[in-house]
Formats: sequence, C-alpha cells, structure tokens
Amino acid sequence: MFEQYCWRFGVVQLPTSLVFESFRPSALLLELNGHGGIVRALMDPTGEKVRWPSEVEDDAGTLYIGSFREPCIVRVRLDQLRSVTE
Repeated sequence: MFEQYCWRFGVVQLPTSLVFESFRPSALLLELNGHGGIVRALMDPTGEKVRWPSEVEDDAGTLYIGSFREPCIVRVRLDQLRSVTE
C-alpha cells in the first residue's frame, strides 16, 4: 500500500543518513507568544554550539537544548549571548 502511494504521488523515501549528510547542521530557536508571534529568535548558523535542536527548556535564564540527533544536552546562558538586532 505505501509503495503504491509513493509511486502514484511521486514520493521518494530517502535513507536517513543521506538526508542528514545533505544539510548543514545549524540551529534556529524561536520563542513564541500566546498568539504565535515571535518574541525572540536565537540562531547558530554554523552548528558550532547547537546541532539539530528538537526541544528547549528555559530555567531562569539558562536554556537546556536537546537534540534528536546528538547524544547530549547543551546548556546556554542567555546573559552570555551576543545580541544582534535589525
């Protein structure tokens, strides 16, 4: 059934390793308000500190960032981040 669906709609199932090797690891974390508006955006475009983030916990100004791909938790203190504004 799944194979018929894939053939009919042109869906291709790729190996997970190929998908991860094709994209540069990076991070974009968004804090949203109750209406879905962006309050704050944190970025690591090189993936130097955070790679493939999947969940974040804020504990009194310290972020604990988990990843579905990396076997660790990253701790980031918000007061030590460099701020870039428009």
